[in-house]
Amino acid sequence: MFDCVVRDLSEAGARLKVQNVVSVPETFKLQISDGRTYKATVKWRRIDAVGVSFSED
Repeated sequence: MFDCVVRDLSEAGARLKVQNVVSVPETFKLQISDGRTYKATVKWRRIDAVGVSFSED
């Protein structure tokens, strides 16, 4: 589990601001504070953020 700030959320994916991009696994379940849950796959990594796409479970 890791904390992040969700940026640029869309139906297809999101940009997540994280403190340690290396600790983010390639695929994971993203749970938003309002209860929504997504199966996320990392598409890119930057210094303090990762881009993810969403897929069906």
